[in-house]
Amino acid sequence: MNYVGIDAYFSLKTASPTEAVLTKLWKSYVENLKIFSRKHNRKIVFTEMGYRRINRTTSKPWDYSLRDQPFNDQTQSDALEALFISFENKSWWSGGFIWKWFPNHTNSGGTSDTTFSPQNKPAETIIGCYFTKR
Repeated sequence: MNYVGIDAYFSLKTASPTEAVLTKLWKSYVENLKIFSRKHNRKIVFTEMGYRRINRTTSKPWDYSLRDQPFNDQTQSDALEALFISFENKSWWSGGFIWKWFPNHTNSGGTSDTTFSPQNKPAETIIGCYFTKR
């Protein structure tokens, strides 16, 4: 089977970006991606998936230009959790690649970092739970 790669930077606009709310906002995207997958007879792989560690990270998850945003570990973690909950049991979805993962793990991410890297942040634990389930 061939695959189609998609960057998973879908806008999930909400004033309350909890895992439960974000999971509900994923529903229409999940349905559209399922239809797309079946129409083209291809499983979907997210070539990039991730969120910055800031407020409003789900509104424009592709936007790296947002500056001076406060740290928000919970939103980054909840956003990743909602993504995995929304896709984990879909036969037409084959997983994805975390953006942005660095080879020098010890010196990547961390408590003062607002970038996409989940390394050395609470979001890394969320990813670990889903990548070790199999």
